[in-house]
Amino acid sequence: MKKTSKIIVILIVGMTILACSSFGFSRDETGALLFETRLPLTMLQSTIESSVDLSQLEDPLIELHEGYIYFRAASINFEGIVFEDLSFHIELSVLEGQLSARMTNVTVSGSEIDDKVFEPVNQMITERLAQSVEQVEQAELVDVRVSPEEITLVWRLNRSNTD
Repeated sequence: MKKTSKIIVILIVGMTILACSSFGFSRDETGALLFETRLPLTMLQSTIESSVDLSQLEDPLIELHEGYIYFRAASINFEGIVFEDLSFHIELSVLEGQLSARMTNVTVSGSEIDDKVFEPVNQMITERLAQSVEQVEQAELVDVRVSPEEITLVWRLNRSNTD
C-alpha cells in the first residue's frame, strides 16, 4: 500500500508541475521535501475564463499585486441587478493545510462595502476550494504568496507517510 501511495504522490506532483510554468524543490528544517509551484497571471486568467461565465461582466480586469489578486469590472449583471464600477481584492492564505480565499476591500460605485457582508461568500469560496483540491495525506500546502508576477504555492511531502 505504501508503494501505491508513493506512486499517487509522484503522479500528483508531476501533474502539478506540468500544469505550472515553473517549479522548484528544497528541504525544510526537518528534512521534509518542499516543492514550489508558480502560477503566472496568464494561467490564472485562463483558469477563471474556463470556469466562470464572464458574459455578465463589462471590461473585467484581473491583476496580481503584492499579497492579493485585484479584480475590477466596469459593471456586472448579477441576477438582473446591475452593479457599476465594482472592485475587490482576493487574499489567499493557508488554513490547516488548505488553500483559503477572502474577498476584501469591496467597492461598488465608489462606496466601500463592509467585509463582514461577504463572510458567507468567503466561507463558500473556502469550501469550494477545499472540494476542488483532492486531499492527499502525503502532501500538505504550507504557504501561498501573491506577487505582481505570479502566485507561489509551497507544498511539503510528509516523510512519515511516504516511507
